[in-house]
Amino acid sequence: MKILVIEDDNNIRESISELLETKNHTTKLAHNGHEGVILASCERPDLIICDVMMPGIDGYEVLTRIRQIEDLISTPFIFLTAKIQKEDLREGMNLGADDYLTKPFRAEELFKAIDARMERKNMIDKEKINLLEPLWENMIYQGLLGPIQRVIQSSDFFVKYFDEYSKDEIIAYAESVKDIGKNIERAARNIVIIQSIELAQYNHSKKKNLINGSVKNSESHIRNALIEISKMYDRSEDLVFKKLDDVDLHIPLEVFNVVIKELMHNAFQCSKSGEVVGIVAEKNNGYYHITITNQGKFLDGEKMDELGLRPREITRGLGLGLYLVRSLVTLCSGDFKVETDRNNVAVSISIKIAK
Repeated sequence: MKILVIEDDNNIRESISELLETKNHTTKLAHNGHEGVILASCERPDLIICDVMMPGIDGYEVLTRIRQIEDLISTPFIFLTAKIQKEDLREGMNLGADDYLTKPFRAEELFKAIDARMERKNMIDKEKINLLEPLWENMIYQGLLGPIQRVIQSSDFFVKYFDEYSKDEIIAYAESVKDIGKNIERAARNIVIIQSIELAQYNHSKKKNLINGSVKNSESHIRNALIEISKMYDRSEDLVFKKLDDVDLHIPLEVFNVVIKELMHNAFQCSKSGEVVGIVAEKNNGYYHITITNQGKFLDGEKMDELGLRPREITRGLGLGLYLVRSLVTLCSGDFKVETDRNNVAVSISIKIAK
């Protein structure tokens, strides 16, 4: 097995390498975080061991960058730290770390941590092999298996260091697990909706069941959905209601809520805290036109054109939420449009007003 060790202390780095080689592992060694990210990208290791405190790029930034590399999304990652701090655990958990080892550690602790992480990864890999399509593989792993694995890992951390936590910190931990649960719930719902969309293309009754329904008092539903999602990102102050006409719509309420919430998730994910996210909803010529605008860079022209394609034909992470919005609005005889410039992105939908 190929293991990357990222550690700025020469003695510790060489000692870990020697221990790993006694178990016939191949080691790649990096002297700092920057070198570690480059080596990880080039070597594609089976597991990464990384110090937390390093000059320049620290361990958390290393993990953040590595998780952005498609082939390394699920690569087991073990942090090394001189002292476990509660803040370290929370940050590592949020970033998707798999385990911590406190220096100094015994050889058996190192081997045990490696074996446990690889055993869990192998179980997930076996599950992925049985999936039929890249679309479902990406959605199920990234949306369900990945977050569930984070819950399990963070629970391991919590049990291991339970005595060091105060009541307030236990509450904070529970809230973080709750947030992960909400993301899992959203992913599961979206998977069901995508399946329904695909079935509706070939089954008239399925399509009818998906699009029949109406929304009363659109303004209150929009406002409630936007406030809910903005709180999830802790960005309520960034939300600006520019105009909200109140109408009845020819679209099922459940579908309408999904559309609005996915538009908001997209807007917050494509912008930074402190940047305004604006909403305009107005009636015109028998349609209700909703536009959500956010600051920040979005996509280049070529990728913008790909938003109409099936998710399996789009790069990882690109456009799944907007794919759902576009597909649902189109099924309900509405319209979808994305416009962008250097500073702003505007996603617009048009839905028929109920007569």
